[in-house]
Amino acid sequence: MTARSVKSSVQRDRLNFEGKDLERFVNDEEKYLTFLVIGDPQVLNDKSKKIVDRVANEQAMFCFILGDLVEDGDSLELWNRFKELSAPLFSNFQVHAVPGNHDYQSDRTAENFILSTNSPNTYYSFEHGKCCFVFLDTILEAAIPNKEQGAFKVGSVQYVWLEETLEQAKGENKEIFVFAHHPIFMPEKIYPSTSPDIRADVSAFPPNLGNLLPLLTRYEITMYFAGHIHAYEHCVYKDIHFITTGATSLEPLKIRSMANPYRVRAAERYHYCKVSVAPSLILFSAVDEDGLVFDSFTI
Repeated sequence: MTARSVKSSVQRDRLNFEGKDLERFVNDEEKYLTFLVIGDPQVLNDKSKKIVDRVANEQAMFCFILGDLVEDGDSLELWNRFKELSAPLFSNFQVHAVPGNHDYQSDRTAENFILSTNSPNTYYSFEHGKCCFVFLDTILEAAIPNKEQGAFKVGSVQYVWLEETLEQAKGENKEIFVFAHHPIFMPEKIYPSTSPDIRADVSAFPPNLGNLLPLLTRYEITMYFAGHIHAYEHCVYKDIHFITTGATSLEPLKIRSMANPYRVRAAERYHYCKVSVAPSLILFSAVDEDGLVFDSFTI
């Protein structure tokens, strides 16, 4: 992949791309692929139902869920509530999910997650057209007391698998989209929420980039999506877009007052994300619970 030209805009009610870009996208309508992303739908309430209903009315092929599907991975009652909440998504889209820290069971397994989401594993990948979709398990390698923070260890089975997967996808010139529960970029104030294996500590000198980010930059992925933080944050690092989208059910975190040097946009609202991939253009939009687009860009 080559360096990317990015057009960024912040809209409240619609996408506003340049005429040639929009015309090219419309002309390629039959060829483009659209997917939707939500994070942390762990509570069945009016907000989560509203977001899911709005997402279910979108035209897309895939819906990806970024973990914390329930509050307690041991509770079959809560997994049944998740199935109730997500039923419109499974009816309308091919749904894929990654586990969050709340989804793992007390015996350190994710059996209920796998059964409830029809996942082949807690980490895997698949390709569709020009896209490679990679799903990570950032809980798998965490010590029991640090389950909330997650982990990603150099040399682990998952690490080796990810390196091989990214190398193959780059060799095939795929657009690589990576999905995980834990974000990489975040305000320093909330660093304790995520392991230094995963998050980039830009307050250190030199910066501590963790174990995951160097792999993603080496293979020039297109976008990285995460939940965990109940807010919206859009960061850019080395031409890669990092999206934190974890505000589906719980009250959004007051994140805008917290400094983050890589931030392009932050919002404290319930939302979901929409991505459309055309042959020569990628369109991204973040959409709030009332259907208003509050962040958008093209790649």
